[in-house]
Amino acid sequence: MAQPCGSRPAARRTLLGAFLALLAVVATAGPGRAQTAPAADAPAPAGVHLVGQTPWVAPAGTFTMRLRLEDRAAALTPGVAVALRVHQSVTTRSAFDAAVDDGDLGGLLDQPERIPVAGLPRVGGTVTLRLGLTGSDLRPTLAVRRPGVYPIEVSLTGPGAPAGSFVTWLVVVDPEAPPTAPLLLATVWPVVAPPATLPDGTADPRVTAQMAPGGRLDRITDLLVRPQRIPLSLVVGPETAEAWARRAESVPSAGAGIDRLRRTVGTGNTEVLPAPYVPIDGPSLAAAGLGGRIASEYELGADALRRSIGRGPGRPGSTAFVHPVDNAVLDRLRDRLVTRVAVRDERLEPVPHQYTPARRFEIETGVGRTEGVATAPFIERLLDGDADPAVRVARVVAALTEVAYEEPGVPRGVVISRPADWEPDPATTGPLLDALRTLPVIEPVTLSAFFDRVNAADGDDAVRRITPVMPPPTAFSAEEYRTTSERLSAYARVVGAGDPSTVAAEQALHDALAGDVSAERARAELAAVDRTVDALTAAVTVDAKRITLTARRASVPLTFDNRTEPPTTVKVRVRITSDKLRLPDGAEQILELAPGRTVVPIPVEVRTAGTFPMEIETTSVDRALQFGPPVRLTVSSSVYGGVGIFITIGALAFLGLWWGNHWRRSRAARRADASTAVP
Repeated sequence: MAQPCGSRPAARRTLLGAFLALLAVVATAGPGRAQTAPAADAPAPAGVHLVGQTPWVAPAGTFTMRLRLEDRAAALTPGVAVALRVHQSVTTRSAFDAAVDDGDLGGLLDQPERIPVAGLPRVGGTVTLRLGLTGSDLRPTLAVRRPGVYPIEVSLTGPGAPAGSFVTWLVVVDPEAPPTAPLLLATVWPVVAPPATLPDGTADPRVTAQMAPGGRLDRITDLLVRPQRIPLSLVVGPETAEAWARRAESVPSAGAGIDRLRRTVGTGNTEVLPAPYVPIDGPSLAAAGLGGRIASEYELGADALRRSIGRGPGRPGSTAFVHPVDNAVLDRLRDRLVTRVAVRDERLEPVPHQYTPARRFEIETGVGRTEGVATAPFIERLLDGDADPAVRVARVVAALTEVAYEEPGVPRGVVISRPADWEPDPATTGPLLDALRTLPVIEPVTLSAFFDRVNAADGDDAVRRITPVMPPPTAFSAEEYRTTSERLSAYARVVGAGDPSTVAAEQALHDALAGDVSAERARAELAAVDRTVDALTAAVTVDAKRITLTARRASVPLTFDNRTEPPTTVKVRVRITSDKLRLPDGAEQILELAPGRTVVPIPVEVRTAGTFPMEIETTSVDRALQFGPPVRLTVSSSVYGGVGIFITIGALAFLGLWWGNHWRRSRAARRADASTAVP
């Protein structure tokens, strides 16, 4: 049927308008892909920044963003508007990584009309943008209906608007129909620092600064006491806790942090994991022949935690987070009842998998198996970088939600662990804790509860192996360390295990094992122990002098000098050696030498006259330490011993007989000569 003539121009105008609108959509959307987006570690763009947002939204709910404008005048400038581009929900890990790392945000889902900034609620340079989802009465509305994770590009447009944009994530979760098995989340926080005492015995200012108000460790404990926080697993450095407690006694301002830590570990939703006394590099120690120190450092650490914070590892340390790790470390710990370990994913040999690895498995070491789980580095790295803190939080919430929806009916979970030198950012960590506490698809748990509830993997993921690597060498040999350790043990037996010098030297011996100190410092720690022992052995001496004896039975006065600092009574073993003397009380005697000079008379019996040596050797009672080299005394005797007198009398008698016989013979010869002489 022919159309009326008057309708043709209108129809042409309608078609032309539709064509121009289509061109506008194509021009802005491109071929179904976002043109650019900042990578995970790209610096925050100029112009507009995300201050905060709703962590997750229910369908037909309200999504709120708070935006900070670098140019406050832009909020009042006519024509400046917020432009939004909502992309399709990301449903796979590869698509999520591509969106974050490469800016490949996927197909365009919605591009609502620009929102004038001047009409938004404003406080200073921050404006609040409230958006409804499909089904909401709020306008403007985003065309989002189903649960998922949606990348959103946010930018400013208009005359004089500052350049820049960012990408955040809209997380939509239906709280009425969450996954039948929420994704378990175990979060491991380290509260650990390098050894706090330098080899010279002074406090390391870099470590004490971390304990001070506002320091790194102090900020961690401040986050620990946030109200309604999630369950956490803590790796508390035992040496760190002890040093912190000691410092709080002399510097009260440093006590707030350690007090918060003590309060936290006393609550039911905080778990203290086993930790070595100092942060050791277990693989390096094992490769150097010091593997025996690994388990003992964990045992010492458990005792130190109970003393310093009032709580040690639970369930005899059966669950631990171990890093660095290798087969030798797992074997050593398994012998001491650590049968379940979380390890960093990069330490495991990679295996093909369809979904994000989120189950427990067994780690095969060659001589046994340890139950294990791996951390989720792809989530951990989202917390780092230069993006706005609110953007980082949104990325983590989106990543966890994406993993939760991969297999919503299977008990799965992920482990997040921050590095040992973690610098907490309250602007990121605080909002993230709040978001994780309310996110319906996530259930935060401790690491032990994680092992109890998460499913075991099957197929290729059921058994994993540690990637073999060559650990860095230790700063000293096993023989050097054992020699120093044995000398210190002997030292402690002399002055006492509780002596302050013993305690300080034992601290240095442990600090030498720390994997986060330089080789120079590790050697300096051992040298400090040797100096402590040498100071003792050099402080106890015997005077080398000449002694004159005028009786067969006498006493040799031995003079000992005890110059220990601080003054300490020392028990020693003295051994006397001389071929010319008999020692009625024995060649060895145990003496207690008070500080200062002590003269000890040693009973002797002289065997012969003359000048001869007497050697004095002074050692610890167990002979493990020698106090200086052996000392040689010179003894002069002017008396005869029993044998000497007998020999002398015999010689005199022989001489008397010889002279008598010689005299008789001489007289007889003279008579004979006289009788035969010629008149």
